[in-house]
Amino acid sequence: MATLERFTRGSYYGRLVQIFLACKHYGRLIPRVGDPQGIDVGTLQRLVDELYEKPSRRPGPSVAILFSNNHLYPTGVAAPGRGAANIWRNNFNIQKGFGCYASVAELANPTFRLPSRTLCPHLVTAAPGRLAGAHCDLDPDARYRREDHPKVFRIDPQTREHFVYDPADSGNYAPIVLAPGGRRLPIVPLIIALYHDSAVAAGRSQVDVADFLIDFDFSPAEALAYFDDDPLLAEHAALGAVAAGGLSWSRIPTLAPIAPAAPAALPGVPTPVPARTRRRTPPVVATAAPPTAPPAGGHWWDAEQAVRKVLEDDGWVVLDVSRFGVGYDMRAHKASTTRHVEVKSSAGRCSPLLTPNELSEARRLRDAYVLAVVENFDPAQPVSVLWIQDPASLPMGARTMTAYSLPRSTWLPSAKPTMP
Repeated sequence: MATLERFTRGSYYGRLVQIFLACKHYGRLIPRVGDPQGIDVGTLQRLVDELYEKPSRRPGPSVAILFSNNHLYPTGVAAPGRGAANIWRNNFNIQKGFGCYASVAELANPTFRLPSRTLCPHLVTAAPGRLAGAHCDLDPDARYRREDHPKVFRIDPQTREHFVYDPADSGNYAPIVLAPGGRRLPIVPLIIALYHDSAVAAGRSQVDVADFLIDFDFSPAEALAYFDDDPLLAEHAALGAVAAGGLSWSRIPTLAPIAPAAPAALPGVPTPVPARTRRRTPPVVATAAPPTAPPAGGHWWDAEQAVRKVLEDDGWVVLDVSRFGVGYDMRAHKASTTRHVEVKSSAGRCSPLLTPNELSEARRLRDAYVLAVVENFDPAQPVSVLWIQDPASLPMGARTMTAYSLPRSTWLPSAKPTMP
């Protein structure tokens, strides 16, 4: 972190860059401009806290501020003799932050999004060309101080929900992420600062640049726009000189994206389960049960039903048990084989979160427990499912919101295009 602080010394939006990295890591868990439903700022702050919290530093200041080389108390926690911590909130408003009340269409248009706020058609100024004392005509209570910051978050004027502008648009974010002078960030100290003593490490003792790109959903082109991976870079050489055994990593230009095999149209015949002593699920009558009635809203239910259909089309008898809280969504039976299937879906890339109950069942059932991961889910399109058998055997990290996170780089190499 000291290396990052020195490298970005000067005028730098360090906390906004941390929020940007959180948006990349969490994917569609943080809604994008144009999504039908946003996220409240309290939840948004807790998610960012969770990514940067260092468990070994609890109960003291434990949230790493990467580009300032310090740690602060988590949001809402009061330091001795001080009020409740407020690390991220100011970044989400317009007074001192990067919020904007404009419409979806306006924020999608670079001729609106990129120019100075002093040129905004919604600006009601106290003095021409000045932000101090001005306010936004979309919300008279939204007043500026003087900071002319980029427009990154849409704030819905009615619901006050937040949406982030497309984090994959490197042309929009490069001026924010790059260090003063337009220098790309040294990738090694950033990875060390992110993964050391962190839930995102998921218990791993080593991570590579390839893991970072997967866990934070950076394409090689995006990574090259933001990060310098040159081993001869002074910041990298200095870290390598003090690391036991030195440091080595994959170079971004030579990385091929880790991609699973093309998903099969149907799950194949399961391989036999290795013999082991475990509680067996009682046999059930081989007739399909009707699906649980759909809830009001939520594509997660659509994803579950899509997975159910894939299984049934291949001859599995599927029982929907999602409403019973047993630690998985359905039991699938075929011949003498039983699988307990938990569906995890996302409108983008997916890093599944397991509840304590789900993890307990995964540990008990081992090979008989299967995650059905549906990435880039669109209920109007055919579904592709990746199947992860025995997910409890994979590295994962405990989240402070009492869930267990499987970073994408840990589950993707184990995923299969057919039901195991």
